[in-house]
Amino acid sequence: MFKKTILSVLIIGLSALNTAQAIMDEAADNTEQGKTLHDASCMSCHTNKYPDEPNTVYSREDRTVTEYSQLTSRVQLCGTRAIDTAWFDEDFDAVTTYLNTEFYHFDVE
Repeated sequence: MFKKTILSVLIIGLSALNTAQAIMDEAADNTEQGKTLHDASCMSCHTNKYPDEPNTVYSREDRTVTEYSQLTSRVQLCGTRAIDTAWFDEDFDAVTTYLNTEFYHFDVE
């Protein structure tokens, strides 16, 4: 009985580790996809505004985005109005994830 219990706990633990790894892998894929979309669609505008350092828009002292919900809104606004992308919701999410991971580091609720 004791061996079965230990075996069951080990199986559950391994399953949880596999699930956690799959979630981390998906998040990494999402971040990579977001970077690809960002670089292809957003950098042309940012390069025009900040020719020497286009990512300054994310790291400057007076940046207007100060929380995660604002970041989500800004990506939506830029993607639909400024650059008129044909992105799906998942694409907006991927770019938001990339920007938050790379530059903003907001807690996500």
